[in-house]
Amino acid sequence: MDTLSHVMQPVPVSLKKTRRPYIFNDSPQANQYVKLTFGVFFAELANTLRHVSTWNTFHTGGEENLKDNDNVASHVARARRPPRHKLHMYVGHDGSMVRLAAGLGLGHANDLWWPAMGSEIVIEVWHASHDILYVRTLHEGSPAPPPLDWILLGEFIQLPEDLVPENLGAL
Repeated sequence: MDTLSHVMQPVPVSLKKTRRPYIFNDSPQANQYVKLTFGVFFAELANTLRHVSTWNTFHTGGEENLKDNDNVASHVARARRPPRHKLHMYVGHDGSMVRLAAGLGLGHANDLWWPAMGSEIVIEVWHASHDILYVRTLHEGSPAPPPLDWILLGEFIQLPEDLVPENLGAL
C-alpha cells in the first residue's frame, strides 16, 4: 500500500464522532488557528448580524423589483443596502463546523468533538422589544451553554469580530 493512498482514505463517521481535535481544544494556539483559517467567514457573519441589527424587522413596504429601464447606478445602490431577508443559511463541511464551534466558544463548557455528518449550529435573532435584540444559539438542536443560550446581539457580534485578523484586507 503506498503512503499517499493510505493518507487519502476517508475517516469513518464513527471515528469522527469520537475524535477530539487537539488543535481546537488543547493547543495553546487554537484561537490563532481558527482566526487565520476561518477569519473571512467570521467577518461575513459579523457583517450579516450587524445588518440585522439595523434592519426594521417590521418593514411593511413592498419589495423593490428590478425593471428593465433601471440604470446601473440604481442596481448598485440596491446591492449596497442591508439585506431584507430573514434567513441566512451557510452550508459547510465538518472542518467548517468545528472552526465555527470553536470560534463561538462552544468547546469551553464541554469538550469540542469532531462534528458528525448532519451537524448543525443555529444562530437565531430574537426581537425582544422595540430596540432590543437577542441571539440564541443552538448546537445539535439543543440550546448552547451560557452565555450563548441568550446573549444581546451586540455582544454576540463581538465574538466573530474578535476572530477576524487585523490585517485581513491586506492579505
